[in-house]
Formats: sequence, structure tokens, C-alpha cells
Amino acid sequence: PIPCVPWQSQTSGQYQRRVHGVDANTAALVRNLDNGLQTLITEPGLFIPAKNEQVLKERKVIRLADHEAVVLKDKNGDYHYYYGDPTKGTERAFFIPPYWELVKLCWSRGRRREKRDLIITIFDTRPQFMSFEFNCRTSDNVEMILEGTFFWEILSLPEMMRTTSDASGDVCAHARSCFIQLVSKVKLAEFMDTFNDIALRAHSGDDEFYRMRGIKIHSLEVTQYKCADSSTSKILSQIIMETTNRMNRLSRQEKRE
Repeated sequence: PIPCVPWQSQTSGQYQRRVHGVDANTAALVRNLDNGLQTLITEPGLFIPAKNEQVLKERKVIRLADHEAVVLKDKNGDYHYYYGDPTKGTERAFFIPPYWELVKLCWSRGRRREKRDLIITIFDTRPQFMSFEFNCRTSDNVEMILEGTFFWEILSLPEMMRTTSDASGDVCAHARSCFIQLVSKVKLAEFMDTFNDIALRAHSGDDEFYRMRGIKIHSLEVTQYKCADSSTSKILSQIIMETTNRMNRLSRQEKRE
């Protein structure tokens, strides 16, 4: 219901009307009972509906920060884009017009993007981090669990809306596919020496995929890897420890020389 001034009623015969407060933050969506047309009352003051008018609901103003953007869909199904960035030339504080609606997207969440229940209505157009985790196998059949982060950004909201409804899920799924292909061509020892190069090739080798979705991947980093099998993981830990110790010994030897 519309929040009103401590409400009072005006009576005309058996008809009772409610007084509604309209201000810079709240508008009233009104339907004409004779023809069914809807109008949005935005003029500040007290609004008293006529006998043939019905207040459907309140509409709160949308105010966008410089880095925020929203998508509205009109009665014809066309998209309209509004940005908080003043250089874009769109309103950054507005009410949703009658018959229009705020577009909601359902994105995947979690390190493995297994749940798709994250509702997005306001898009953050700043570069941001997104973590990931997935399994892959080397050419010598060692199953690895990779963990890392994307540093990504939405460059074109219209392109993203045109090609995908789950931007975060698409990014992770495509990166996982690229990683699986690249890691399957190298043995474990080579992977340990070149995993940063593999990460670079995984996101830079197919920029067209991200460009079509209006997305830019600034970097992709593997922050941790481990063997899925516990016994293999122990062997890998020993190898890493021995490699570290050998590097430390060489460093001390160079300092003495």
C-alpha cells in the first residue's frame, strides 16, 4: 500500500477516498477505472484519487551511482538502458514509467557456479573480481582441482543482454572448457612449471567469446592447485616441498659465493 500522510478520508455520499503523499522519492501508479489506462503521478503534494481512479501501488525513485546501470523493458518488449555515469547522457534518477518493468537477470553463484539463484537488477560496471574452482586432468591422468580468480568488467550492457542471461556462468563455463583442453595436453610436471602461462592462454586465446557478450577479462590467475586424489596430493606436496628446499639451498649457495 501507498504510505500516506497520517491518513484521512474524504467522504462524498458512500464513497471514501484516501489521501496519498507524493514526493521526490515516491510516485503513485494510478489506473483509470473507465478505460483501464495507467498514469504515474509524480508531482509533489497530496494526491486524492477521483471516483474513477484506483491507486495500484507506489513506485520508488531509482537513483544510480556513477558505476551503476539498470535495464528497463517497455510495453513492446524493447530494452532501455540507464546509467549513473553522467557521460552516458541518460537520467540517473527516475521513476519506472507505467507499463514498464525493471529487468531482472538470474546469475550463477558459488566458486563452481553450481547454483543459479543470484538475482541481479542493478549492474556494477566497475572491474571486479570473481573466484572459481573446477577439476581437470593432465595428459598423464592426474586429476587436479584448480582455484583462482577472474578480474573482469562489463563493457557493453546491450551486447550482454543480447547474448546471455547468465554472464558470470558463461565466463566460468568457458574458462573451464579452455583450461580442460590446455591442461589435458601437458603432464603434471609441465603443468607445475607453466600453470600461469596456461591461465593466460585460457582467457586470451578466445577474446571473441567475451567480446560478443560485452565482457572484458583483464586477468585470470590460478591461486591454488591440488590433486583430487589424496595419495597423489601427498606426493605432490612432497615434490613442491623438495623444489622449494632446493631453491632455498641454491639461493644460500649463491649468497656465499
